[in-house]
Amino acid sequence: MTGANQTCIFCQILHDPSSTTRLLHTDEKVVAFQDIKPAARRHYLVIPKEHIPTVRDLQRRDEDYSLAVSHMLSVGQELLQKDAPQTIHRFGFHQPPFNSVDHLHLHCFALPFMPRYTNILHILLSHALKLQKYDFLFLSHIVIKTDGKSSSTCLWDLSVVLLKHINFWRR
Repeated sequence: MTGANQTCIFCQILHDPSSTTRLLHTDEKVVAFQDIKPAARRHYLVIPKEHIPTVRDLQRRDEDYSLAVSHMLSVGQELLQKDAPQTIHRFGFHQPPFNSVDHLHLHCFALPFMPRYTNILHILLSHALKLQKYDFLFLSHIVIKTDGKSSSTCLWDLSVVLLKHINFWRR
């Protein structure tokens, strides 16, 4: 497992030939597979082959990191468009400390969300704050803002957005 973290479950999926995880997409930069605990009708993860622990570890190198994030997004969009073309799609990254796996992964959702207690809170919060213009609505996560069809990517810290809305509601 050269270039991988031996304790990382996603690195094991990438580099262990005995892994039973079915890969939905693979190329030179990323792989995609179904989330083991789906939170929506379709719930895929797109992960880089390089072990990058979290969004906080993204760094500018020869290739701008936004290109890698844009590639992850385009792979997720392509998968969901193929598997669930008539549904609303949502995309996003967890921001620490809310990530369960320390390997950067893009969540790709085809709505509706599947009812689970943790999802209900996030959905209610997103509707209460009218954050539908964002593609990922979960509290304290990184969001990807798109114009609906374009894959241009901007990273936003949702906690800042939420603070603005919370201050608005306190007036």
